Amino acid sequence: MKQSFLALFFILFFSQLFAQKGTFSGRIFNENTQEPIPEGHVFIPNTTFQTYTDSLGNFSLRGIPVGPWEVFAVKNGFEISSQNIQVSQSNNALNKWGISPEVNLEFDELKDSKIKKAKEQFEDRLGIEAKESELVLINPEVLRFFEKEGSNDVWVDFSDVLLVQNLKSGYLISMRLRKPQNLSRGFETTDILLSFLELDLGSVEEKNLINSNRVEVYQNSPIYAIRKLLGEQSNEIKLIPTAQEGEFKLQAKSPIEIKEPDQNYRALAFDGDGLEIRANGSPVYPELLKTQGFPSSEYPLKALPQDFDYDVAIALDEVDRSLEALQERVFIHTDKDVYMMGEQLLFKAYLLMGNPLLMDEASKVLHVEIVDPSGYSLLHKVFPLENGKSSGAIFLGPELNTKDFIVKAYTLWGANYGADFEYYKPIQVMSSLWEVGKNTIEPKSEGIVVFSDKQAYQSQDSITLNVVVNNQKGSIAAANLSLAVVQGNGIQYMNSTDDLLIDFLKFKPQLDHVDSVGFEFDKEFGLTVRGKINDSLPQINKSRVEVMVDNFMDKRELRSDFLGEFYLEGLHKEGEFAVLVKGTSPDGKIPLREIEMELVSPKNQFDFSHFDFGRVQPLSKRPQDVDSLISEYLKVQEGEMLLDAVEVEDEREENFGEMPYGRAERVYEMGDVYLSGDTQQFIYSFAARTGFRVGGIPPMIINARGAVGGPPLILLNGAPITPIAGPTLGSDGGQAQYRAFQSINIFNIKKIEVIKSVVPAYGDAGKFGVINIITKTGTEMAADINTYKEFKLMGLEKLAKGAKTELEPHNPTIYWNPNVGISSNQTSATLKFKLPENPGPFWVIVNGINSSGEPVSGRFLMNQKSLGEN
Repeated sequence: MKQSFLALFFILFFSQLFAQKGTFSGRIFNENTQEPIPEGHVFIPNTTFQTYTDSLGNFSLRGIPVGPWEVFAVKNGFEISSQNIQVSQSNNALNKWGISPEVNLEFDELKDSKIKKAKEQFEDRLGIEAKESELVLINPEVLRFFEKEGSNDVWVDFSDVLLVQNLKSGYLISMRLRKPQNLSRGFETTDILLSFLELDLGSVEEKNLINSNRVEVYQNSPIYAIRKLLGEQSNEIKLIPTAQEGEFKLQAKSPIEIKEPDQNYRALAFDGDGLEIRANGSPVYPELLKTQGFPSSEYPLKALPQDFDYDVAIALDEVDRSLEALQERVFIHTDKDVYMMGEQLLFKAYLLMGNPLLMDEASKVLHVEIVDPSGYSLLHKVFPLENGKSSGAIFLGPELNTKDFIVKAYTLWGANYGADFEYYKPIQVMSSLWEVGKNTIEPKSEGIVVFSDKQAYQSQDSITLNVVVNNQKGSIAAANLSLAVVQGNGIQYMNSTDDLLIDFLKFKPQLDHVDSVGFEFDKEFGLTVRGKINDSLPQINKSRVEVMVDNFMDKRELRSDFLGEFYLEGLHKEGEFAVLVKGTSPDGKIPLREIEMELVSPKNQFDFSHFDFGRVQPLSKRPQDVDSLISEYLKVQEGEMLLDAVEVEDEREENFGEMPYGRAERVYEMGDVYLSGDTQQFIYSFAARTGFRVGGIPPMIINARGAVGGPPLILLNGAPITPIAGPTLGSDGGQAQYRAFQSINIFNIKKIEVIKSVVPAYGDAGKFGVINIITKTGTEMAADINTYKEFKLMGLEKLAKGAKTELEPHNPTIYWNPNVGISSNQTSATLKFKLPENPGPFWVIVNGINSSGEPVSGRFLMNQKSLGEN
């Protein structure tokens, strides 16, 4: 019974035990010269724990589970060195770690004719198949093959670290050899040192595929077999905690046969009466565990790192990815409710998913808008989301001059679910000092306790706050929090669910009949910008759009939809950046110039009428900096209005004077005429519009007047370009007319004046009429050139992660910290700051999520009776 209890205890709580972390730091130096060794590789074999030394030889390995480990230090030109350490939750330091220069052994390099076969042998030892292998050598040039004197055996060594990519499991593996290996024998696993680096995977689909592959590999590993044995109720297997923290002893009779249906024979063996294992089931000393039948035992490069988190992986592999599980909501914790114009709105954002296990698949872009009560957007900013968190600052400028506003926050994916999945919080922006009417706000706490070092404070006192977080079981928990300390006139009761995360989550939006068919937006893993072609032409459907981002480094060719819209997705730009856009009709012939670019905003409608904006009373006193800000803003506005009032007309002066034919009988504008640029196409198109006839080869325009027709005289801006004497005996009028049309850039024609009757002023040349082609001015031609249009856009804002203190004198915010962290080995977070003059009563407002994934919030009123008061 006791043995069964211990096994059950292990299965239920091993992940919590393995989650107890420590840090190991130290300094590496040259044993001979005592000089520090920079860029040395420090790692724990067969794990992802690795780092490099800095210029002073210092290093720090963080997040190591408690227990015994062997750590290696490697640097080219030096012997491989290792240290056995015991990691605890406190800091573990090794002040001096000396390593010795390497003694080079000279061997005869293998002849070129033998290297190919030797490389094939080496790859076969690693498990690299000739075709479609899951393992890929990144830098095979570091391989050194040689023969020892008096032996025909081929040996292998590396001139530098060998990098191998495992395409199936998504790891980049660094491989080193403690000594050269004989290719005619199997590799000794104790001589192979591997360190794992998880690759940055691209799409969600790729991440899910890799995760499924990892689960498959893990379920065929010795560690998984050990875990399953511990879960079975058998008197032959015992689990005993050892004196070493984070270490257990598995007692069983060796060998242990693993019997599973549809599997080959598998067995685990070890010497003595037991095997030391860690809290996740991995052996403390892997070389002591002998295995048979496990694929990863024969080929270590196909195994997973020992610190692989199987529990998270299996949960992700089996998790429900329905639209309900993928839903996204945003909660915003702002530093206060009432602002002075010219201040920054400080915030921390929390992304909440239907299933928190899918956070890696969540959106990476947060949208924050400031809208007025009618829903009109005055400011629109975008911020990066990191692990479902974001924090930033938004400047509240003089354009916000109507006092009452709403902070609107969302992800585009979350907005697909409707307005209830967007976050709205009423705020007020004042242009003068103010007083707040009587508030009905009450202190409230759920999962958070805040202690102060004193009960009462005076002007400019230093204050220390301690924040303790509990989970629903009442135990102290780690947490990620945001905390604001605000004077009373900065807090105003406007909406009961806007300032505490616990209240916000009590509202559960309805998800009846959610169907992704109606979803307008994809998840944003990079910024999305929407373009719109507004030309009044049928060609906007599927029109061609060329886009260049960031000085031609990113060129894209897109197609617009039937509304003329197109999307520029996946941008990872911070601050202002330039986008060049050029649009043409689907056949590429007609330029499209009415283009606009903007951030994407959902069209969900939300009823703001129930928001109570409180009882803030503005005073006549206005701070000088606010007065200056408004004055400068009004000057700019006045200047823009004056510019808008100026009308500049670009009139073309046709300077060829009065024409001999007087007023033209017909004038044909060419703006809406389809032109391909081909001379023959122009001739036939023009003749069809004007009633002229076309004949001959090459084609010639003929005015069929009387029994015999003839070519009209062609003028260019009033000057004849066909013979004014008319066709003469032996001349070819068609050739002369065609050459005249060829000399004209068809696209530069503005209009054509046509006189079909006789024009006596031109003699015989005018008896078949006149065609006067009038071309565009230089300005008009420049406007017709289809060049790129430049747009200046604002990309992602920078995250504001640091604490804010010593703010403006009239700012009610005393202290703001968006990143208050409590680690698993802390009981509380301690915050120290200085109070302003006459602090009076102030609120401490805390929001966040604890290590169990539970929301926690608190609103505490402090300094209600200041020192010196009766």
